[in-house]
Amino acid sequence: KVKAARDNLVTARLADWAEILEGDAMETLAEIFDVDMLYLDGWAGFYLSVLKVVEQNLRPGALVHADDVGKFARSAAPYLEYVRSPGSGYVSVTLGDYQGFELSSWIGRSAD
Repeated sequence: KVKAARDNLVTARLADWAEILEGDAMETLAEIFDVDMLYLDGWAGFYLSVLKVVEQNLRPGALVHADDVGKFARSAAPYLEYVRSPGSGYVSVTLGDYQGFELSSWIGRSAD
């Protein structure tokens, strides 16, 4: 799957702009800096944990796309509560069909 995804980036002429990372997200993503977009599509119960690993490295205006938040509403609930809460640093909206996805933009937290 990783090879196919990388080949698709080359075919789409996006290989210079995007990167496919292979491995445990909690380890791999902790080492990535200046993140412009984070796509979450896997076990919805891990979305919040993965976001928190990456959050310190999100650039202002970075987009976070969480897939299947309607389909897996129960396990996605902690993630959704976090990105929708006032003061979280996100502007967030749910889009899509019954499977739903949450599109959030990191605006940063204001200093107290």
